[in-house]
Amino acid sequence: MEDGDELVNNTNLVCKVCGEQQFTLREGFFYCQECGTKQEQVRAVEVEHEEDFTEVKKLKKQKIKSVKAEKPNLTSWECYNYILRGLVNDLLSFGAKEELKLMTLQLWAAYLRRNEVAFFSRKRVELPKLGVRYLQRDASALYNHALQRRAQKRKRRRTDDSGTSLVSSETASNRAFRKSRRKLDESTYSLHSSMNSTDYSQTSCSSANTSSTGTTGRAIKLQFSARARKQLKKMMPVKHIEKHALDAEGNLKCHSLKPLARSINRTEHALLTMNTRQIYTIIAIALNLIGDDIQLCDLVRFIDEEHVSTKNVLEYFPENIAPHCKQILQEIQFYKYPTKYSDKALREHIEQLSKFINIKTFNQPDLIKLTERYVTELNLPADITTYIERLINLLPPHMRTRVMYVYPAYEARAMAYIIFVLKLLFGLDGHTEKQLSHAARKTNQSLHNLSLKGRGSNANLTPLPSLLVWDDWVEFIEMRKVIVAHYNSNFCRQFKQCQSTAQILEEMEEEQRTRMEQAAHTIEGDAMENNSKIATMHRIFQQFVDELNSTLPTERKDVIKFPPSLTPAHSYFKRILLHCSNAGENATYKIPEFMRIDYMQRTLAPYVHAKELKEFFNQHKWQLDVRRVPCAKERNCVGLFRPSAENKGRVKHDIGNKKADFDISEEQWLATIKEEELIEELEFNTQYAYYEKNYVKKMQVEAMKRQQAVNVAPFDAPNVSIETDLNKNQVCRKSLY
Repeated sequence: MEDGDELVNNTNLVCKVCGEQQFTLREGFFYCQECGTKQEQVRAVEVEHEEDFTEVKKLKKQKIKSVKAEKPNLTSWECYNYILRGLVNDLLSFGAKEELKLMTLQLWAAYLRRNEVAFFSRKRVELPKLGVRYLQRDASALYNHALQRRAQKRKRRRTDDSGTSLVSSETASNRAFRKSRRKLDESTYSLHSSMNSTDYSQTSCSSANTSSTGTTGRAIKLQFSARARKQLKKMMPVKHIEKHALDAEGNLKCHSLKPLARSINRTEHALLTMNTRQIYTIIAIALNLIGDDIQLCDLVRFIDEEHVSTKNVLEYFPENIAPHCKQILQEIQFYKYPTKYSDKALREHIEQLSKFINIKTFNQPDLIKLTERYVTELNLPADITTYIERLINLLPPHMRTRVMYVYPAYEARAMAYIIFVLKLLFGLDGHTEKQLSHAARKTNQSLHNLSLKGRGSNANLTPLPSLLVWDDWVEFIEMRKVIVAHYNSNFCRQFKQCQSTAQILEEMEEEQRTRMEQAAHTIEGDAMENNSKIATMHRIFQQFVDELNSTLPTERKDVIKFPPSLTPAHSYFKRILLHCSNAGENATYKIPEFMRIDYMQRTLAPYVHAKELKEFFNQHKWQLDVRRVPCAKERNCVGLFRPSAENKGRVKHDIGNKKADFDISEEQWLATIKEEELIEELEFNTQYAYYEKNYVKKMQVEAMKRQQAVNVAPFDAPNVSIETDLNKNQVCRKSLY
């Protein structure tokens, strides 16, 4: 302890670092006796000595009062840095790889360096440079430039007795005064800059970079990035740009240093404007570069379900900054941009940002692993993953693009393999899958009867798993979509289902909360009016909720929280089943019994090889009739098939709505159902159907020239036989083996 320091014990202070209660008073501040931590918000105030008249004695009093912490002076980049760190921590808690934090930091640094905000100069320390549409808060925090003054009210025109204007003379004198004042300011600034140039060059990094501290009291000349200067040169000469850069108080009204958004290139405006889309895009690129299981579609879904959200970002800031963040976020125009973006919007912005920071290629995820996850999401049997893996090994994907910096749709390609294999197995032409489903139901019923018979006779025969019935699986998927949408509002919006009362109330509460937040961020004049409107709306809404709860007391009890998952429909439905099982009779929504069938335990193997199933029936002295039905004709096109002109007359298309008959019995309804007629002759309408014949011929000639130039032989598709069992419905694909 140095001379002049005083040890203070009788204080209510506790050190936040080590918990010590003894402090040293030095120059009006308290320092911890143990670790030396300075208490920033507490300061001792000396009070004059007072005399006690009864006892001539001097009493020394000290009052300890809390001093408000200084308001943080953050820039927009520092605010988004806190938000980006918070979103990355959320994804890490969801199971993302630890490498995400480092990769996101590298991409964020590359983006800031490209914008000349940070890491752009190694030789000397420089302040961050402003963009083409910079924020006034950044100019004030970095260069101590005053905020722009509000436009003054227009003065009324006054005239004297002779009718001449009195304002013109006053305006001329004011203009002359401002002109002389600007010259004086420029001369003063040049004098100070010449005197302090040597001192500024010798300062260290901590003293030179005063972006958030505001330690210097004078204004500094504005510095613009190269892109911003290029845009400003289109508006004014270089010398005039320097005058505006020296105008710290905004006295020059001839030009605006912020050009209109419509005058800037759309791509540049999207890249140089800081908003939440930049943050989401950087995270999406980082997830791809580290090879994480979270794909772009998963990130978009997390944003839609608000597992990753920028609605409430105050928790991402430190405790000493969070109380002031609402005003700071308002000044950096954070609430001006949307909090949710579609998959298409983020995918296009990934291409722009990757070109901006020079990321030429992306990592292709493990498509086999991705298809396995999608098969689980679709609740399909595990056999299909074997066929998909063989198909991927036989025909690996080539994610080629005509230009660079394109983010391929890996998720769509993985789903395309699943659809292609299902097409091979079930036909999916509107007729074949129905025949397969009819035969599979009969086969499953026979397997069930044989299993019951085997139990009664105590025979040691291993039962075979049931076959996947296509129509039943489709009904399961459609019904699962309805059930999950009843409990999850995101599924309801995604699949356009009917909203429940709970979801309507949830949306109303969310809209009310959003308006209240916007009212809290409004500027002085409109705050009073908005607060009264919000209070009225809140009172009406609360009255409506009370009346609704009195009539429907059990409507909003079934509230299930869904944690983030990579297989949302599968995981959410399992959670709903568990919730309804625990609720029992009190559950407001009854799950049908056919929805409790686990189709992942079914099999697809007999559709490819019926040998094992045939032997099983032979052991019980049953005979399985296997029929092979070839394709209608060999087709080399993939697309939309329609009935040919010859068959259009005998194919009925009932498009109009019919009235529902609620009095019809089940037997009468089944009697009216007729077997759908098989359409053998189909024609394929290509995208060239509406083109002119000469244009189509020209395209064909150019394609032939390109083939001859590259000397590539035309692709000969192998003859793939389709073997279909109408009773058992077996479809054999030799290309899968």
